[in-house]
Amino acid sequence: RRDAPGGAGAPPWLDLREPDGFTGVQALDPHTLRIRVNGKYPQFKYWLAMTFTAPIPWEADRYYSQPGMAAHDLSLNTWPVGTGPYMLVESLQNRRHVLGRNPNFHGEPYPCEGEPGDRAAGLLADCGKPTPFIDRAEFSVEKEAIPLTGKFMQGYYDMPQIERGEYGVAMLVAAGDSQDKARLYREHGIKLPTTVETANWYMGFNWLDPVVGKGDTPEQEEKNRKLRQAISIAFDWEEFVAVFENSQASVAYGPVPPGVLGYRDPPEGVNPVVYDLVDGKPVRKSVDVAKRLLAEAGYPDGRNAKTGAPLVLYYDSMSGGGSNPQFDWMRRQLAKIGVQLDVRATDYNRFQDKMMRGSAQIFLWGWNADYPDAENFLFLLYGPNAKAKGGGENAANYASPEYDRLFEQLKFLDDGPEKEQLIARMVAIVQRDAPWMFGYFPMSGGAYQQWVGNAKPTQMVRNTLQYMKIDPALRQQKIDEWNYPKWWPIGVFVLLLALAIWPSYVALKRRERQTAFVPRVGKEQQS
Repeated sequence: RRDAPGGAGAPPWLDLREPDGFTGVQALDPHTLRIRVNGKYPQFKYWLAMTFTAPIPWEADRYYSQPGMAAHDLSLNTWPVGTGPYMLVESLQNRRHVLGRNPNFHGEPYPCEGEPGDRAAGLLADCGKPTPFIDRAEFSVEKEAIPLTGKFMQGYYDMPQIERGEYGVAMLVAAGDSQDKARLYREHGIKLPTTVETANWYMGFNWLDPVVGKGDTPEQEEKNRKLRQAISIAFDWEEFVAVFENSQASVAYGPVPPGVLGYRDPPEGVNPVVYDLVDGKPVRKSVDVAKRLLAEAGYPDGRNAKTGAPLVLYYDSMSGGGSNPQFDWMRRQLAKIGVQLDVRATDYNRFQDKMMRGSAQIFLWGWNADYPDAENFLFLLYGPNAKAKGGGENAANYASPEYDRLFEQLKFLDDGPEKEQLIARMVAIVQRDAPWMFGYFPMSGGAYQQWVGNAKPTQMVRNTLQYMKIDPALRQQKIDEWNYPKWWPIGVFVLLLALAIWPSYVALKRRERQTAFVPRVGKEQQS
């Protein structure tokens, strides 16, 4: 039944239980959903792990659809309904949110398998135990970083952030820059583990551009490819990571990040166009190799072989103009092979417009994975997903019939050796064509007090709270130890106050002891 909840202009409530409401999903019983998918889509299991596919009771949907609910801050946005380990028991906007253990949680055992090194780190010691381990989680909203960091170091917060990893990375960088901070973190037993994110930053070449793009003829295609390869060698991403990412990133050899099926560690996964293997380790090819490729591309010493004009390339930035150390660094990279770089900096809206029209030449772009599957990265180079032609996420507008054919096979493959071999072939294609300089994979880091157990940073898994545990006795002990009251400043303050008041007190007493003022009396008047 579709009945309007009331109110002028109020949209009707959509009852998905009707036969024509949502035919692709059926509720077989109170705890079972049947979802129909056209064809085969192995990645669908990842979609089911995302928040927007969380099933909720129809009664809750109907309840919140009543008139006046949203106006009184009663909605699924502020009071969500679910079946997870916790439920929202307090919500004060811009102040505090509290989660309490869900008494109706169906229960999940702690995992018994993990990544290499997890067992040695003690992260699998609770194998098979029912979760969650924590009864109550309080989230305080701190509007400034300084009080947040201060309270964390005093022990009043178990961690500065529950999901994101900026604080862990920032504290690692701070420890590297300051011995005092490094010593302070050690004395407090702060744990700062890191992990490589399932995300990437890359510098793309617009495939529609006549200079760095595909090229109109087979001969021009080969020349443009060599130009892109030369530039890829000249850009020292190892230096970029050290300088601009404080070494908190991993240089990329291809589009697939670590931890995802299809990623291969060196030496197997090294980009042979950009790196040589020396003693089994990747070493960036020399500038001389880049200059040779540049000459073969038709630009000896960075000049057009036919006209003698200098080669000028354009970097389209997504940030405004002004002095930017990264821009200077990029110019120096191309200057090593005699190529000039002109930065065309605009605001983000205009940059987006350039990308949609396909008018940018070289650009920096990034991608955060929706799910840990190579398909979610390789689709960024799939021809039909071109941004300029179809509004897709293929920002480079790269098109390769061979790559596209392999990608269409990849979409329907389950994880296994066949899929892994197919990914390797696709990666080899884009390594050779170089539509991207593959850039780097950023790192995230956790910051945890010593009494927090089973803590591991991740940007992909968002339900880690149920696996964490707390040692409350150790926490209270450390809070008392780190915040032991120091009374001597009060004594010093009282002494200083007394010293400041004493001169005034002495002057007051001296004045009180003085003889009263008596006016001089003149001669009596004669009558």
